[in-house]
Formats: sequence, structure tokens, C-alpha cells
Amino acid sequence: MTMKEYDRIHSHLDQRYLSSIDISWEDAREALINIGFEIVEENVDNQSYYTNDETSMMSTEFRCVFFVAKKKIQNHP
Repeated sequence: MTMKEYDRIHSHLDQRYLSSIDISWEDAREALINIGFEIVEENVDNQSYYTNDETSMMSTEFRCVFFVAKKKIQNHP
């Protein structure tokens, strides 16, 4: 499928949706470390409900990550 076809099929969607990406926590964590952050606290696999209607079968659950990171200070000579 070409990008033009993809855009046509999904033209009803908000353009921000089409330009966003979803990455795993492992990839995000590695990127943070590679650009100089230190992971100070990390709590993975927290359950969070986006939509949850007890009267229907609709339920969307995310497994969220809570983390604290700090930028490492680089000493320059």
C-alpha cells in the first residue's frame, strides 16, 4: 500500500493520529538512556482503564509505566 492510498483510506482521522507513533517502554527507556538520562524510579505494568462501561462489554485497558528520570550532568574540562 502506498502512502497516498493509506492517507485516502484514513482521511477521516485527525492528522495528528496519522503522524504519531507508538513505541514500547523498552525502546523509550533505551532512547532516554542514550540521550543522557538516568532512570531513577521505574514501575511497569500498572493497569489503567481508558474506557470501562460495566453495562456493556466495552473495556479498554492500558498497561502503563510510571518512571522518574533525571538528566545526567556532564562535566566539561
